[in-house]
Amino acid sequence: MSLVDLFGDVVRTLWAHKLRAFLTMFGIVWGIVSIVLMVAAGEGLRKGQQEQARNLGKDVMIVFHGRTSLQAGGTHAGRVIHWEYEDVAAVQDESPDCEYAIPELEQDTVLTHSNFNNAAFTVTGSYPQFAYIRSLDVGQGRFYDWGDMHEARRVIRST
Repeated sequence: MSLVDLFGDVVRTLWAHKLRAFLTMFGIVWGIVSIVLMVAAGEGLRKGQQEQARNLGKDVMIVFHGRTSLQAGGTHAGRVIHWEYEDVAAVQDESPDCEYAIPELEQDTVLTHSNFNNAAFTVTGSYPQFAYIRSLDVGQGRFYDWGDMHEARRVIRST
């Protein structure tokens, strides 16, 4: 059997079983497209998680105030815990492997308005190392520094 005869036999068989041939090819194409889409979705998720982790910061541990869940040290469970200013220095002293221990205050009810719109913003306050720890880039201007902190400069301006 020559190559021309073999090719002619394949074409006649495909023509005789059009539906079967179409469904087989459609199944192969559908499988390839599905695999490509799953790989693309997984890669997109990986990139998104990588970006979120980068935005969170470098080697960050966050400790929130709240209520205790267990009974510890002779006190009852459910006790309210508030961070005080002196606690930051104590955490820094007790954590020699930590480069920075800084407080972070956040308020999410800062209202503002203009002639065109109203909005509520979240405002976060901390020390100048905050930008380094949280990998923040300033779009315009500069991030506040220790000189701003010590002289209590008004560093935020709305235009």
